[in-house]
Amino acid sequence: MSRKKTKFIVGAFVVLILVGYLVYAGMKGSTLYYMTVSELKAKGAGIYEEGVRISGNVETGSVQWNPETLTLQFVMTDGNERVNAVYRGGMPDMFTEGGPVVIEGRYTSDGVFRATQLFAKCPSKYEPAERKERQ
Repeated sequence: MSRKKTKFIVGAFVVLILVGYLVYAGMKGSTLYYMTVSELKAKGAGIYEEGVRISGNVETGSVQWNPETLTLQFVMTDGNERVNAVYRGGMPDMFTEGGPVVIEGRYTSDGVFRATQLFAKCPSKYEPAERKERQ
């Protein structure tokens, strides 16, 4: 094999390894385990400081918003369990008390979920229009 061909094969192999690593690193960061508040609480201390994503509803009357520090505190529930949550950043337009929300971050040993991302979900209460009977 010529020296030029060997360099080409080694270079192609290095590029392939780098692309594979980038794909792996990108997928690793975007694949957080998704759970309910009850599942989070059931994990206990084993889940502390792990990156997780949880879904539930904002408990009515629990929202505290500080526009100066952009800090949002609220209680999240799935109907069975509750968790205190803190998020620093802009409040999404769709965020409402009693509304569905998904938060991503870390659950700490002091019992507070420190969210780094907050996604307010649109309520999906579809009610079909009444059907008119044919005469």
